[in-house]
Amino acid sequence: MKNIINKIFGAKYCPESIINNVLFLLVVLILVAACFSTMGKEPELIEYEVGGRVPTDIYIRQFDAWQKGQIELDLEVDRRLAALENPYDPAERRESGAAYSWDYAFFDGKYYSYFGIAPILTVHAPIHAFTGKLPNIPLSCLILAIAAVVTTALAYREVVLRFIKKPNLWLFLLGLAGTVCASGVYLGVLCSDMYYVAVLSAQVYSMAFVALAVRSMREEKLWARMVMLVFAAIALTLTVWSR
Repeated sequence: MKNIINKIFGAKYCPESIINNVLFLLVVLILVAACFSTMGKEPELIEYEVGGRVPTDIYIRQFDAWQKGQIELDLEVDRRLAALENPYDPAERRESGAAYSWDYAFFDGKYYSYFGIAPILTVHAPIHAFTGKLPNIPLSCLILAIAAVVTTALAYREVVLRFIKKPNLWLFLLGLAGTVCASGVYLGVLCSDMYYVAVLSAQVYSMAFVALAVRSMREEKLWARMVMLVFAAIALTLTVWSR
């Protein structure tokens, strides 16, 4: 009996084992499913058309600006704000009574978004291309959270295989669950605001970078290694573009 217990709990994780990979996939699916149970707000697709009413979502506003062939956002600007010497000075704004939109960049009488473009390129644009609609912030967070779970799991797996010779199967799986839970991905889904869109996007692509870069170390074929490093570079670029 003792030998059986030792054999079960002393099992090593083998990347070539079908059973081991099924267990790995099962844990990942459970972690993905947990994203749906931690949603704090209702995800939905929003109707959108150029020239129509634009929701008060900074990412949709930026997408809308691109559709109109411009960089600045279509936000009404208070003339008193544009006339201020320093519109970023709270005292000047209070004294003038100027109305202003919170958390937008303001320059030369126009509003701009300072948020990264990666979520727009990889979430909003593809969804709009297929549905004609755009995701609200909770849906954007949910999509990115699911992707973050997957890329974090893959990065974790590659780091373990690269630096640990014979990882224990059960510790490997527990470590996977702990790593994903500690990454903050579920907090991002729960809060679902524009700041966490950026955070989750950065997590997706930074973990994709780690997974591809470390996986390339195990690859013997030069062409395959080069392809992985090219995609790792793209993922790193999208990490920067997330914020």
